[in-house]
Amino acid sequence: MSISRYRDLLSAPGVGTLLGSSILARAFTGMTSLAMLLLVTQDHGYDVAGLVTGASVIGSVVTGPAVARLADRVGRRLVLLVCSVTYTGSLVALALLPPEPLLLTAVATVGGATTPPVMAALRAAVAALTSPEQRLTAFSLDSTLQEIVLVVGPMVTTMLVALAGPQAALIGSGVLTLIGTLLYCGQRAAEAGRPQRVPRRRSGAEGSAAESTPRPPKGRLAGPGFIMMMGAASALLAGLVMVNLAAVAGAGGPDAPTASAVMLACVAAGSGVGGLVFGARAKGRAALALFPGGVALGAVLLSTAPNTAVLAVLLLLFGTMVAPALTMLYDGLTRRASATRATEAFAWLASATGVGGAVGNMAGGTVVEHFGSRGGFLVAAAALAVCAGICSLPVLRRPAIRPEPVSPSAVAGAAQAP
Repeated sequence: MSISRYRDLLSAPGVGTLLGSSILARAFTGMTSLAMLLLVTQDHGYDVAGLVTGASVIGSVVTGPAVARLADRVGRRLVLLVCSVTYTGSLVALALLPPEPLLLTAVATVGGATTPPVMAALRAAVAALTSPEQRLTAFSLDSTLQEIVLVVGPMVTTMLVALAGPQAALIGSGVLTLIGTLLYCGQRAAEAGRPQRVPRRRSGAEGSAAESTPRPPKGRLAGPGFIMMMGAASALLAGLVMVNLAAVAGAGGPDAPTASAVMLACVAAGSGVGGLVFGARAKGRAALALFPGGVALGAVLLSTAPNTAVLAVLLLLFGTMVAPALTMLYDGLTRRASATRATEAFAWLASATGVGGAVGNMAGGTVVEHFGSRGGFLVAAAALAVCAGICSLPVLRRPAIRPEPVSPSAVAGAAQAP
C-alpha cells in the first residue's frame, strides 16, 4: 500500500490539523451513548435508559441540519463553540441531576439538539481544501479515524466507569469533546468553503465606511440525486446496524460478552484497514454502487458461517468494504451539494444515517429475536441491497451536477490555514 497519497493529503494546508483535532472533537460518538446507558441503568431499567438515549439521538437528528445551516450562514467555528459548551453542560447536568426519568429525558433532548456538527463541518471543510483526486483519500482517512473513535471510545468509557463511575464517564465525554472542539476551532481552515466576507457600504455621520458582512447561502441545497443519496445512506446504516446485532447474537449475545466484543472489533478493524487501502489506491470515480453491493453480498456470506471462528474471519472481510462504501457516499454528496451549504448537506446525511441506524436497531432486534443471527444477516443483506439498488439508479450514475458552480474565491481565504 502506497503512503504517498496520504503524505500529499496531509501536506495540504489545514487538512492534517483539521483531521487530527477532530479525533477528540468527535469523542462523544464513541462515549456518550454508553456512558448515558450505564448512568441511567444505575437507578432504572433498560426501558428508561432507552428512552433517555433515544431522546438524545432524536434531538440530534431533528435539529442537526438546522444547526449546520446556521454554521454555513454565521460561521462554523462560532456554532461549534456554542454547541460544544451547551452539549458539555447538558452532559454535566445529566451526571449531577436527580435520576428522575422525565428530567433526564428533557436534558438529554437538549444535549442531542445541541450536538456539535463537527463531522459535517469537517467534511465540508476538507472537501473544499482538497482536489477531487485527494477527496477520496481524505474521506477514507476520515472514515478510518471514526472507526478508531468507535473502538477506543467504549474502552475509555468502561475504564472511567470502573475507576470513578458512569458520572465521570459522561462528564469525561463532554470535556474531551469540548477540548477537541476548541482545538479544531482554533484553525482558520475550519471555515474553508464558506463564502468570503464581502464589503458593504454604509453611510454614517463621519462619511461612508465599509462594513464586512458574510454572504448567506442562497439557492438550492444540492443538485439532482441528493434525496436518493439520503435514502441510500439510510439503507446502508440500517443494514450495517443489523449486521452488528446479528454478529453479537451469533457470538452468544449477553452470555458471551467477550466473544461479542471480538465480533464487533473484527468489523471495525476490517473497516479501518479497508478504508486506508482504498484511500491509498482509489483512482478516478469508482462506481457508487460497487461497495454497497459488496457489503450486501458479504452479509449473505455471513449467514452461512458454521461457527464463531469462521464468523469472525468473515466479519473482518466484510468490514473491509464498509469504509469504502461510506467514502463513496461522502464523495458523491460533495459532488452534488451546494458549495455554500456543504455543512448543511453533510448534516442531512448524518440525519439520514441516524434514521437508518434507528430503523436498523428496531428491525434487527425483532428479526434476531425471532429468526436468529442468520435471519438477521439476511435481512441486513436485503437492506444493503436496497442501498446498492438506489446507487445504481441513472440519476446517481450520471456525472454529478451542483446547483451552482463552485467559486474559487469562496475557499481562497479560509484555505490559507496557519
